[in-house]
Amino acid sequence: MGKNIVFLNLADKHEDGLAKTSAEALRQKYPRYSWLYECFAGANQVQVIDLFELLQRDRTGFPFSSLQSLLPIIRSLQARLEIARLCASADKIMLGVHGRFGETERGFASMGWEQGSGVIGNYQEFAALLSSLLFPDRQYRLALIMCYGARSQNFRKKHDGQLDETDLKSSFAYKFYKELCRTYRITMTARTGSVHFNSQTGKSMVQTETATEAEFDKAEFQSSPGTKLVSTNYETLQEQMWNSGRLDEFYQMQEGILRLSGRPDSQDERVIYDFHNVQRQATHLESTSGQSASKYGKFVYEYNPDTQQIRITRKYDSRGNKVFQVLYEGAL
Repeated sequence: MGKNIVFLNLADKHEDGLAKTSAEALRQKYPRYSWLYECFAGANQVQVIDLFELLQRDRTGFPFSSLQSLLPIIRSLQARLEIARLCASADKIMLGVHGRFGETERGFASMGWEQGSGVIGNYQEFAALLSSLLFPDRQYRLALIMCYGARSQNFRKKHDGQLDETDLKSSFAYKFYKELCRTYRITMTARTGSVHFNSQTGKSMVQTETATEAEFDKAEFQSSPGTKLVSTNYETLQEQMWNSGRLDEFYQMQEGILRLSGRPDSQDERVIYDFHNVQRQATHLESTSGQSASKYGKFVYEYNPDTQQIRITRKYDSRGNKVFQVLYEGAL
């Protein structure tokens, strides 16, 4: 049977962002076939819907002054009803929003070239918006496409092993799901690391635990006073030698230092040596932080209205095997 995927975009307002690249990747995973095949099996569909305007409407409301002012309200309700209809018939709903490690309350959207450059809202606002697009009597499969969505406030803790209740309940994904699951029948997935889609296969790729640790180390390393001082000293030296007409000498020193096995004696050479050493460390951390796997870091959230209990399950182990390891089962 054909698959119907609805991607709800709260991630990027520009056309080359997460929503577009994700949709393109998903269309690789769920391609269109010949009309004859689709007549019998149904057609795959990937639909992207921007929710920025509806989220803003939820914040500002509609000032009522006359019958004419009813028109925007009616249009908004019609738009929500149409999205709700699409979601009700979808095999899977994906909610795309940028996330950051250590941030378990808010989501981010890219307004320009930089990913996740601005706060777009918090988990309560997202849940309220999604509630206006769901029917209580339908069963939904929801994928939260958010970097570090399932990662706890204690982001440095290893998330490929056992996690306690406090850790699990401190994540953005848990807080968001808790707002929805008592009213709507939803099974949700979220990821512990940075997430993107493989452009060739359409599969979601998640940072491994080793990669997330390198990501945290890289952020700390780049923001440390020592690293900033090394970069400042290098830029100052380069500017001084440029102003004195010695830029060729600067580049010659740089080439020679790259062949040295130890730290040089000259003050100027030490400045260049320290800078390139910092660059090597940053490059190593960058390379390590880019490691990802298609079957990794996915948590599954399920709520049983009869027992009023939630179950949080790890879907894959570190080798990519399906394990469905229960991390927590109990009260919300």
